[in-house]
Amino acid sequence: MCGIWAAFGDKPCHDAQCWLKKMNGRGPEESVLKQVTGGLLGFARLAINGLNHGGMQPMEHGNLHWVCNGEIYNWKELSTRYNLVNRSGSDCEILGSLWDQMGKNGIPYFRALDGVFAMLIVDAASNTVVAARDPYGVRPLYVGHKRTNPVSDAQGAGAETGNEYLMFSSETKGLLPFCDEIEPFPPGCYAVYDLKQRKRITLEAYHTVPWVKVPFFGPNSTDTPEGVALERTCAAVSHALEAAVRKRMMMERPVAALLSGGVDSSLIAALVQKQLVAAKLPPLKTFSIGFEGSSDLAYARQVASFIGSDHYDVVMTPDDFWRAVPDVIRDIESYDITTVRASVGNWLVSREIRRRTECKVVFNGDGSDEVNGSYLYFYNSPSDEAFESEVERLLRDIHFFDVLRSDRSISSHGLEARTPFLDKQFVALMRSLATQWRRPIKGERCEKWILRKAFEGSRLLPDSVLWRRKEAFSDGVSGAAKSWYQECKERAAAMVPEGWAEQAASMDHLRPGTAEAWYYRSIYREHYGSAGERAAVPYHWMPRWIEGATDPSARTLSIY
Repeated sequence: MCGIWAAFGDKPCHDAQCWLKKMNGRGPEESVLKQVTGGLLGFARLAINGLNHGGMQPMEHGNLHWVCNGEIYNWKELSTRYNLVNRSGSDCEILGSLWDQMGKNGIPYFRALDGVFAMLIVDAASNTVVAARDPYGVRPLYVGHKRTNPVSDAQGAGAETGNEYLMFSSETKGLLPFCDEIEPFPPGCYAVYDLKQRKRITLEAYHTVPWVKVPFFGPNSTDTPEGVALERTCAAVSHALEAAVRKRMMMERPVAALLSGGVDSSLIAALVQKQLVAAKLPPLKTFSIGFEGSSDLAYARQVASFIGSDHYDVVMTPDDFWRAVPDVIRDIESYDITTVRASVGNWLVSREIRRRTECKVVFNGDGSDEVNGSYLYFYNSPSDEAFESEVERLLRDIHFFDVLRSDRSISSHGLEARTPFLDKQFVALMRSLATQWRRPIKGERCEKWILRKAFEGSRLLPDSVLWRRKEAFSDGVSGAAKSWYQECKERAAAMVPEGWAEQAASMDHLRPGTAEAWYYRSIYREHYGSAGERAAVPYHWMPRWIEGATDPSARTLSIY
């Protein structure tokens, strides 16, 4: 996990080091600013691979300079196929020479990379910078623009606006309030910018969310018994998830895993532990968080005992959770209601991992609900087509919500998140399966049925966990007395000023309709103003197909 930052303009960017320091959570170990064609490249480092100084960025190859926040899992294979030199052991060292070798052809280049990344490649020969982001936006990247001489009313429209800065940052805190406008760089895309004009020349998608069904993985073949089709489908699913975990074991630092006791985090923890045992390495450290009496804590202990991990319970109170909310909003850069609620536990448990261990890499089960269409509202999907369309939407927008929560909550404590469920091969496989095996149907198939079935009999997990019904996050971390979402609503109502609704009425984007929404928005504005609000939250996450739903918590739904 690292932070990248860049500023391009006719004049030097003032206080560049100060802006880069805002990435210290992502890269607490070392930071560097380098003068390149047209401006500055900055890098804040958390070394995971290539721990020597040779792995420090920005890197250079001929006329190219680059920074990358990411992991390229297939870098050794690419090095062999293209005869690339790697002296540092860093997976990112090959990026420049590979760009040259592949003729600076963006689509095949970025499709060749198996990993998660946000990167900038500056080409002094063409006076351009290439920006790119991984298929699902697991690694963040924002683009900002700053006009140094804004047009006054007296000058009128069409007047010369003066020099403009083109800027990039892993987080919006590296751009705001300096930039006049910001936007998230779209996942699965690359763009080329002219550094003289500081304008985008091209933007192309090298990846789209897969949607094609493969007949081999379905029950509808006339010449294949359904049992045979199901068996080979389960084999493919288990193989793909294990491969996604295995490739993410590329690290030279200690590893931990978040463990809620749900099927997603439990599968990932079990598979990581399996890899560590095979490599004769110390056991995985697992962490679970909740209030006293939390069901997550109980199930997580059961899983940890079963897989043999070194387990830590983090037991906190509703007061502990609520006190963290302002810091959480500052770090996650979001005011979306369900994102804030769910981030608090992630943020607090990540803080405890940093305090109690030397671990720097943290595995999690995030992304599974989007890939598998397993939020509880999917039981109400009206058709197979509607089910798959909603899964596609969630994957397309996940970088605004669950991926953002996962990345920021963990990286703000100097740790790196690893998210196997968003492996591009795994996602492609799951999307290729028959919808009949993916879509939950009341009384017939539970959510994530094919995923659970794939690991049935594997002895990775106890059946009570493998087939544990999905719980709302608020229920999992909560005790018996009151759910976390109820705590949030009640506590926020006690903290907002009189007249908050009138103040909310003046907001032209996602006008807060509840005291909780207003409270989160007011904290966001304290740190980032209003310029980045649309980039941060384009819409509030809400369940679909639920008549009368006014709150994102699954606990409030009639189907719960």
